Amino acid sequence: MKIAVILGSNSDVPAGAWTRQEIPTDYGLVPLWQSPSSADPQHPQLALLLRHGEQHELLPHLVNFRGNFWALKHWGCQAIVSFSVMGVLQAGIPLTRPILFDDIFFPSNQLPDGSACTLFDQPAQAGRGHFLVEHPCSPTLRAHLRRLLPHPIEGGIYGHVFGPRFSTRSELTYLQKLGITAISQTSGPEFVLAGELGIPYALVGFGVDYADPDPGRRSSLADLNQNLRQWSLTLPQIVQALLTYDWPAPLPFDQGYFYHIEHDLPRPASIAQNP
Repeated sequence: MKIAVILGSNSDVPAGAWTRQEIPTDYGLVPLWQSPSSADPQHPQLALLLRHGEQHELLPHLVNFRGNFWALKHWGCQAIVSFSVMGVLQAGIPLTRPILFDDIFFPSNQLPDGSACTLFDQPAQAGRGHFLVEHPCSPTLRAHLRRLLPHPIEGGIYGHVFGPRFSTRSELTYLQKLGITAISQTSGPEFVLAGELGIPYALVGFGVDYADPDPGRRSSLADLNQNLRQWSLTLPQIVQALLTYDWPAPLPFDQGYFYHIEHDLPRPASIAQNP
């Protein structure tokens, strides 16, 4: 079982025997950190992908989404667990606990450069098609994560907002009234690209501040940084749990259906020619 773990802000490769490798893609070289193969066939091999690059060199609008996902495909990824630190919109949701989302709000379907969020950016590209979404996050993968995450908050709607700026009061009010649980600037495109590749995907949030429309009710900078430090302590425990969990293989792709133009689209009937 080969599982990719996507890490966001204030995340780093945990201590241990991780091997760095660079995967060539049409969108540049993508570094991955690979765990040693386990002698137990039920334990997975992990590949860590730093969404923001080493030393957080990439702001959200510079993340190489297409390159990242082609690299995971080339590595042989069979499931993706994505983590992101987030601003929580709903006051009743406690901070510093993993949120296991079951829905995603990403209506723009755009990458940060404004282009359509898809791996198929060329006419007649092999494998092209449409992702028919039923569940943005894999129900089966979520069920396994529910068992291994520390005190997860089950369910919720993730909202993607474009960075690198933060949201205005009116934007936060709008998202809050839509029932969005928490927001960040990087995870929306991921479920789309995973769906196009047919890879089980799940998103886990970690609330580090309250993104309240009223500035007086927002978390202080000191609290935000303290919660980010807490995430850096919680993450290695989660990675270790992922490494030692008894995963069944393979996991099903149960987010929906990918409609392959080359295989699923019926051929048009022949048009009779006039004599």
